[in-house]
Amino acid sequence: MNDTASDAVTIRRLTPAEIRDRADEIADIMLDAVSSGAPFTIRNPFKPLDAVGWTLDVADEAGRRMVFAAEAGGRIVGMVQMVPAGLPRQPHRADVVKLVVHRSARGRGIGRALMAALEGAARETGVPLLTVETAVESDGRGLYTALGWEPAGMIPGYSLSSDGRPTDSQFFFKRLS
Repeated sequence: MNDTASDAVTIRRLTPAEIRDRADEIADIMLDAVSSGAPFTIRNPFKPLDAVGWTLDVADEAGRRMVFAAEAGGRIVGMVQMVPAGLPRQPHRADVVKLVVHRSARGRGIGRALMAALEGAARETGVPLLTVETAVESDGRGLYTALGWEPAGMIPGYSLSSDGRPTDSQFFFKRLS
């Protein structure tokens, strides 16, 4: 992925069709995340076809979830999803999942911009409570804290790292006004 600091970044919600049409770009971000050791849904060995399959699954669920993409230089360089809780007693809550920015585009505020778009959409759709889980060793902890998210607790060995090792997870929440 080629990306320069001068490329303007735009954030927007993707439709299911756009997710399918741009599955290769999204798959590239996922492959980059896993290859950099980021704890992720899918573990190594993770092949391009696996990443495309995962992306198409996201497209199939995009009617229920909101998928936001960051674009720079005509390519998707980051994404995040908001998934409604899905429980009858929790219509007021959604989970933030898969906030990821390609390594070539990090350090430009893209994660912050993606989260701002997601939080704005949550407010617009009447979702006043967001939750997120992130690996203790990930950069996400610092980002969520800087964005005003409150820690809710840590669970040892909650998920597996990309190489299969148990990793501790930190949970955060944010009440939106």
